[in-house]
Amino acid sequence: MFGSELVDAIDGQARVHPDRVAFCNSEGERITYVELSDRSNALACWLADSDHVAPGVPVVLFGHKSPFMLTCILACAKSGHPYAPVDTVYPTDRVARIVEQVGNTLLIDTTANDAARAAAVAAPRVSLDDLCDICAQTVTQEAVEALPGTRRDRTFYILFTSGSTGDPKGVEITGECVDEFSRWMMSDYVFEEDGVRTWFNRTPYSFDVSITDLVCGTTRGDTMFALEAEADASLAKTFEALADCDATDWVSTPSFVEQCLADAAYDATLMPRLKRMLLAG
Repeated sequence: MFGSELVDAIDGQARVHPDRVAFCNSEGERITYVELSDRSNALACWLADSDHVAPGVPVVLFGHKSPFMLTCILACAKSGHPYAPVDTVYPTDRVARIVEQVGNTLLIDTTANDAARAAAVAAPRVSLDDLCDICAQTVTQEAVEALPGTRRDRTFYILFTSGSTGDPKGVEITGECVDEFSRWMMSDYVFEEDGVRTWFNRTPYSFDVSITDLVCGTTRGDTMFALEAEADASLAKTFEALADCDATDWVSTPSFVEQCLADAAYDATLMPRLKRMLLAG
C-alpha cells in the first residue's frame, strides 16, 4: 500500500495483533501495534499537507529510544519523506551541521529533556507537545490511502557518518535496499514457532545495525525493548533493565557483548529466555 514492504508488514500486524506491544523501553514507555499505525498515519497526513517541508524532502528526527521515534520513522515513509535520524548523544553543533546539509528540512523533536538543544538548531521544529497533538488527531481512511508512500528507487533514510575526517556525510539508503534486506533477514534467520519474541533493541536509530531488530521484530509482530538514556548510562542499570525485559533475541555490536561479559553478573540467570544473538557492526 505504501510502497514499502517493511511499512506494510508493520501496518499488517496492527490489523492482526492490534493490542500487542510493538515497542517498549526501560523508562516504561510503550506503544501497541494499532497505536503505532494510527499515530504514524496521523503524522504522515500532517506531513503530506504541511507547508514546513516540501514533498520528498528529508525530515530530521531528533531523539533516542522512545515510541515517538518509531512513529516518526513510519510516518516519514508513509508520507514519502526520507528520514535522517539524529541521536540525542550528538553535540548541538553536529546536529546543526546535519540539518544544514539536509537543507530546507523540518526537525521533529521527540524529546522532553533535550528540547532546548533542538530549539537551538536553525530549522522549523515540531516540538514534543506539537507531536503529541498531531499524533492524537483522527484521520480518515481516504486520507491515509491518498498518502504518497515510498518508491523503491527513492531514498528511504539517510545515515550520517561520524565526521571524524571532517563534516558528517549523509549516506542514502533506498527503499529497495530496505526491502531486500528485510526479505533476506526474514528468509535466512531461524524463526521457530515459539510465540511472541522480545528483541533487545540496543543500537541507536542513527546507526545502521538498528535496522536489523526493527525488521525482524516488527514485521512478525514481536516486541522491541530498548534502553533509554538512564539505563544506558551504567552497566549495573543496563543489567537491571535486561533482567526485567525478558528478551529472547539480542542484536548489538560485538564490543557491547564483550563489555557485558567482563561482568560475572552477565550469565544465563540474567536473561533466561535468551535464545539467539545477532552481532554486527
